Amino acid sequence: MLMALKTISVNEAADRWAEGSTRAIRENLDHPTNNARYNWALDFGAGDIRTLTRTPTGQGNIRLSRHHLKQGKLESTDKVRVVPLPEGGLAILPATREEIEARHRSLTDSPPQTFSESEAPTCRESFEITCAECGERLQSKTPCRIFCDDCKHDRATAQKLEWWKAHGKQTPSYLAKLKHLTTPDPAQMVLSI
Repeated sequence: MLMALKTISVNEAADRWAEGSTRAIRENLDHPTNNARYNWALDFGAGDIRTLTRTPTGQGNIRLSRHHLKQGKLESTDKVRVVPLPEGGLAILPATREEIEARHRSLTDSPPQTFSESEAPTCRESFEITCAECGERLQSKTPCRIFCDDCKHDRATAQKLEWWKAHGKQTPSYLAKLKHLTTPDPAQMVLSI
């Protein structure tokens, strides 16, 4: 079997991505199969509209894209101020350390808690690991990761192939075909679900 790969320019790839995205947005807005697909198309297509997800406790969550975080100067902060606007709606602003400490002092007499860098909860924490298979150094979200993406894929493929060689397709008709039998012997049929 021959396979050919075609390389394309960055501009052509960007045009194809934009065309595919536009087509997907239009399809999900015209004929949504579920609410999640409709919300994705509206959020991604409009850019400035976000879905407010309600929790069972009556709270609401909004997911902001990396672009919106950068635009709102929120990418390096983990605390925000939510300010009601006079015309209705809310403004989400980054909270400074001074504002947080002032709010803390207004609520309690105890000093604000300070965490060491190792104790401070962060969502951007990453670990440098070495792949046990090929020795490549990479960043991981968890310290428990052992293999790089390529080695993990290769190992999973090898495991699936090994299982298939040991078990194969378990339907009686396929087993009979493998044994070149015209009719399978019911006493020797093994059917796994």
